Amino acid sequence: MSGFKRRARVLFLAGRYPVLAAQALLAGRELAGEWLECRAASMINAPVPAGLPQPENWSPDLLQQVDLLVAVDDDVPQWVLPAGVQRRNYSFVVAGLDARPDDLAAALRQSDAKARQRVMGMVGGMRLLQNAAAEDT
Repeated sequence: MSGFKRRARVLFLAGRYPVLAAQALLAGRELAGEWLECRAASMINAPVPAGLPQPENWSPDLLQQVDLLVAVDDDVPQWVLPAGVQRRNYSFVVAGLDARPDDLAAALRQSDAKARQRVMGMVGGMRLLQNAAAEDT
């Protein structure tokens, strides 16, 4: 278990590609459940491929429930965030996301790899902070 008081609450938000938020949510749950409490939302209501969790419908109220907003594509507007909420822009967009369903598989593998790499980077950063805090005590 992490040395923090609680897991960081993260919202992966898609402006245009709900599948990217779904992939990030799955990566967060699978790779960082000890560190992150993850949710996903999308500004457009569109189904995601089978096997991925369907993101929630976007509501500004979601920002009141998280510590970190992660924009997973470039279509998430810049907002004034509530106190204590940080934002990161980690685009997981790859060529081919607008392809026909039959041609989409390669793009989805690439975007999933980007999401997993970024989630692991987030966890690595949290581990560094935890280790630094432990050294200070």
